Amino acid sequence: MILSNMTISKLSSRLEEGSLKSVDLTRHYLEKAKRMNKVINAYIQFDLEEYLLEQAYKVDKRREKGEQLSKLAGLPIGIKDNIGTKRMATTAASRLLQDFYTGENATAVQRLEDLGVINLGKLNMDEFGMGSSNENSFYGSVINPRHKDYVPGGSSGGSAAAVAADMAVFTLGTDTGGSIRQPASYCGVVGMKPTYGAVSKYGLLHLAPSFDQIGAVTKAVEDMAIVMDNLIAYDPKDPHSKMYKMEKSFESRLKEDINGMHVALPKEYFGEGLSKEAKEAVLIAAQDLEKAGAKVEEISMPFTAYLVSVYYGSTCVEVYEDLMRYPEKITGEEKIKRRSQGFGTQVKKRILLGGALLQGENRKYYNKALEGRKFICNEMNELFQKYEIVLSPTATGTAFKFGEKQSPTAMYLSDIYTVSANIAGIPAISVPRAKGEDGMPIGIQLMAGRGKEDILLKTAYKL
Repeated sequence: MILSNMTISKLSSRLEEGSLKSVDLTRHYLEKAKRMNKVINAYIQFDLEEYLLEQAYKVDKRREKGEQLSKLAGLPIGIKDNIGTKRMATTAASRLLQDFYTGENATAVQRLEDLGVINLGKLNMDEFGMGSSNENSFYGSVINPRHKDYVPGGSSGGSAAAVAADMAVFTLGTDTGGSIRQPASYCGVVGMKPTYGAVSKYGLLHLAPSFDQIGAVTKAVEDMAIVMDNLIAYDPKDPHSKMYKMEKSFESRLKEDINGMHVALPKEYFGEGLSKEAKEAVLIAAQDLEKAGAKVEEISMPFTAYLVSVYYGSTCVEVYEDLMRYPEKITGEEKIKRRSQGFGTQVKKRILLGGALLQGENRKYYNKALEGRKFICNEMNELFQKYEIVLSPTATGTAFKFGEKQSPTAMYLSDIYTVSANIAGIPAISVPRAKGEDGMPIGIQLMAGRGKEDILLKTAYKL
C-alpha cells in the first residue's frame, strides 16, 4: 500500500474502514522520518518506538470496538520543540535548555493526544524562535527538502520541512511574525497562524508573549481545516484564550461559495524587493478569486513602511523580559555565565536590543513602537470592516541559499509581509501557488479579521 503524501482525509478513511492500521502507519512514518532525518535534520529527538507503537495499537483497538474517533486519531505528527511535552525535553533548540523538561504537555499537545494522535518527536527550529532561516539552532540547520542548498525558512523550519518531506502527516509550529507561514511558503506546504488566543498557548516557551501563536503545517487546506477544528478551543489555563462560537466546522464550510466577497490587494506589497514570480503568483490568485465571484480591489496600506520597525521594537523588549529569567533557580555570576554560554548569537542580539530599548532616553523608541502597534491594529480593524480578505505575497520570493542573508537587516525584512497579522492578532495562511525560476516553491498569503478562520480557510481552499 502506498502511504506517501496522503492527506488526513484519505488516511482517516483507510483507518476507519480497516484497510490500514495505525500501528503500520506509525511504523512507516517513524522509519521514514528517522531515515530522512539524517539528511534533513527536521527532528531534534524522537520518542521511543515501543511507546509510539503501543499508543497506535490502543487507537486500533478503540476503532475495532466501534468507537467514533476523530479524523486525527492514529495519525503520526511532529511538534515544534518550543511547545511543551511531558515525555520529551523541550529545548527551544537552545544549548541552555537541552535537558529541560516542562513536566506536562502543552494544552495543544494534550488535546491532540487525547484524540489519539501519535507524536513522533520534537522538531528543529531557530533557537527560541529567533530567525527566518532555521540556521540558528543549537542542533544544526534544517535542510529544505525541495533542494539541499536552500534554507527551509524559520523559525518553524523543522515543522515545514517535516511535512514537505512527508516525515509527518502534519505538524505543530509557532508563529511570532510569520514563523509558520514563511517556511510553509519556502517548502511548498500550507501553514496557518490562527487568531491570537484561538489555540491555547499554555505550555509554550515564548519568544514574545503578546505576538506568539501556536498553529499548524499541513499538506492541503482541507487538512488545515480538520486540524483547526480540533485545536481551536477555549482554555482556562491560558489568560489570552478566546471563547469561540462555532455553529459549523471549518471542514464543512470549505466548499461554500465566495461570491460577492471583498478582497483587498495592498499596493505597498508590490514594491522593490518582490520577485517577479511572487508578484505574478499573487496577481494570478487574484484573478482566480475573481473568477470564483470575489471582488478584488487594490488598496493602500501606508503603514506598511513601519511594520518591521514596530514589530522588532516591540518583540525585542518582550524577548528581554521573558528570557532574562533563564536559567531559572540560579542567581548571580553563575546565571550570567550560563546565559553567556547557553544562548546563541541571534538570541543575545535581541536580548541586548530589548534591554537597550528600556534604558533611559531609548525608552521613547519602545513607546513609539507601542503607539505604532496600536495604530496598526486600529487600521487593520477598520480595513476588515470593508474587506473580508487581504491577499498578499507570503515572502519576497523563493527560499534563499544557506549563508546568503548575512545582514540582520536583510533577514528582518524577510518578515515584511507576515508581521502585520501578528501585530494585529488576526488569522493568516500561506498556500503554495507557483514555482520560481530556480524551481523552488512560492506561497501566497491570505489574512482575515479576528475570529474569521472560516472565511480564511474557505477562500484558501478555492486557491
